[in-house]
Amino acid sequence: MDILTAYTRFLLKTNRNFKSNNVTADKPRFVQIYNEEQVRRVNFILDNKNDDDIREIQELIVSQADLGTGTKKGDRYEFDLPEDFMEYSSAYAKVSTKKCKDIKVNLWEFKDFNYSEVIGDKNATSSLEFREAPMTISGGKIQVFDEGFSVDKVYLTYYRYPKDIDIEGYIKIDGSTTSTNVDPELDNEFIDKVISMCAESYFRQYGDPNQVQINKDRILNDH
Repeated sequence: MDILTAYTRFLLKTNRNFKSNNVTADKPRFVQIYNEEQVRRVNFILDNKNDDDIREIQELIVSQADLGTGTKKGDRYEFDLPEDFMEYSSAYAKVSTKKCKDIKVNLWEFKDFNYSEVIGDKNATSSLEFREAPMTISGGKIQVFDEGFSVDKVYLTYYRYPKDIDIEGYIKIDGSTTSTNVDPELDNEFIDKVISMCAESYFRQYGDPNQVQINKDRILNDH
């Protein structure tokens, strides 16, 4: 679905359901709300991991991204996350010892608050025998814990943020550039759900609060 079609569908929903004559569902409002709501929709899908819903966002998976050169810090190696990183899926590392190089090690994630428990457990620490090592994600970095080997590369599979949409016909808030047409990503099913979320959000911000539930029901059932 292109951006003009998406905007038209948004206008149909808002004009059909909202009675306020004082606020116009203009392009910059639509762009802002859509970019916020599409992230909220992706977060909802990732949090719930329903098989039917997860199919909507398969296009957002980035497979085996090379994270470049890491930095050794104490008992771990740190690698910068990609700028568009949204949610972890899986990862593996290439490590080396004095005797062997290019050893593939699968990484498994643990949370920072489990640090003492995990690092103090010999069964949970890095193991070349089982080709696995613990890692954590914090501060915009992946931290891989080592035990007798160096971590040379990390390859990350992750969900990225959806790209922002835009639509031509307005001056951006800083006044520096004019807008251009940038179509929504993903399939029409996903886009339609986000448009309904946009209409509901628009009504909550600018409509009659006494009509919230009534208009929400109409929006969700409006095809």
